[in-house]
Amino acid sequence: MAPMQSACSRQWALNEFGAAELGDKRRTDRLVKVAAGLVQQPAGTVTSVFGRSADREGAYRLLANLDVKLEEVRKASAMAKVRRCSGCEFVFVPVDGSTLTFTDREGVRELGHVGTKGSKARGLEAMTAIAVESDGTPAGLLAQTWWRRTRHVTVPSRKRKLSRKETRHWLATIAEAAGRLEAGGGPKPWFQLDRGGDFREMLAFAHTAPFWITFRAAQDRAVMAPQEGRLWDVLGARKPVGTLDLAVAGRDKPLRTARTAHLELHAAQLDVRLRDRWTRKTTTCRLWAVLAREVGTAPEGEEPIEWLLWTNRVVHTAADAELVVFGYSQRWRIEEMHKTWKSVCCIEDSQLWRMDALAKWATLGAAVAMRTERLKRRSRTEPDLPATEELSRDEIDAAILLREPDGVQPGETPSLATCVEWIAEIGGYTGLTNAGGPPGSIVLGRGMERITHLAAVLPRLRASAGLLVGPTHGTARSSAARKHRREK
Repeated sequence: MAPMQSACSRQWALNEFGAAELGDKRRTDRLVKVAAGLVQQPAGTVTSVFGRSADREGAYRLLANLDVKLEEVRKASAMAKVRRCSGCEFVFVPVDGSTLTFTDREGVRELGHVGTKGSKARGLEAMTAIAVESDGTPAGLLAQTWWRRTRHVTVPSRKRKLSRKETRHWLATIAEAAGRLEAGGGPKPWFQLDRGGDFREMLAFAHTAPFWITFRAAQDRAVMAPQEGRLWDVLGARKPVGTLDLAVAGRDKPLRTARTAHLELHAAQLDVRLRDRWTRKTTTCRLWAVLAREVGTAPEGEEPIEWLLWTNRVVHTAADAELVVFGYSQRWRIEEMHKTWKSVCCIEDSQLWRMDALAKWATLGAAVAMRTERLKRRSRTEPDLPATEELSRDEIDAAILLREPDGVQPGETPSLATCVEWIAEIGGYTGLTNAGGPPGSIVLGRGMERITHLAAVLPRLRASAGLLVGPTHGTARSSAARKHRREK
């Protein structure tokens, strides 16, 4: 039987999805309960999350109910992020696609083709936009677009209209995220896209968009101004506007050593001629371009970092160019979210067969993944914050009881970095020296799962022992002390 849900899990789920308008309060209550179960026991299957048959049945009915609209579930989560980011001047919005692969040996599930043309793998495609605060702290899920490939496309992309290309999902997801922020009175979005966003319609869209967009160039386009030539040649020939030292994370494929890269920045406003192959009309698009080249810090045998970025944000000074490059570096937050989504929440293990139900379940999992990413990131950038900024009293006390740090008792409030390290150690983290870095998402997610189980029963343990711990529950008092006062 699954453990009872903790008050902290329910509170997180209520903050995240409590405002969902599903046509019936009972549906919203059920959504909150399912989300609370998932954050307490991240898993890919409903049966792994809910041990009680009544809870499983309730989750299945919610996911299968066609009146529970996926759009409303996403909207509730997104508006919670808008409220969190209110007061900021702008918010970075990384956007990227991901392929989810599911087992479908009988071919009966509502899935599409994934992988190469000859591959028999089945799954779904998702385009996701997340909110990242201006200091790089993940805030949460903003928008998501789902689709499945019913067949492999044989017509070249250049011969298809936008309505028949998957690139249309970039624009749809951007529009949804921008609409959410505008409707909630949120900050101005600054979208961050990888090289998949370098297509003709995106350049034209960025030229007139009322918000900011940055995307990495994939094509060496011909430019007309300030001089005619190819994009890389024209920009690289200009005098650098400044330099930037940027911390970059390591990776295996292709190999990149974690380091602080010294980047030389070039910037210019360029005109690009765009020709519509269908209407034969030609338009001129004017955008800023920033070239960031690593100089002198690339290890031997590794390719130096080189990013050429298109943006519609003006770049008049070195500080402007530095902000554009820093903003693009925050695009990695969505890569990390995708990893947590699949490895911690194990979303690809789901056995749900309908696409709508799968997307709802995966959306709840994405919100859980974002919570883990926010906790990890904030513990690194704001380590001295009190742990109560991101964790409940019960979660902190559960971490103290399981980790048993010397001289620390339940009811005390450690720093966020210290508490996160304890949680990660409960999840298998072996320390900065042995692990080669601060706690990652997998050990943190594993530790969070373990402490939330204890946090769920702490209130009952306190009540049965007659002990109230921590500032939330008042002064620590034993039943013997209360009896002594009554006798006096």
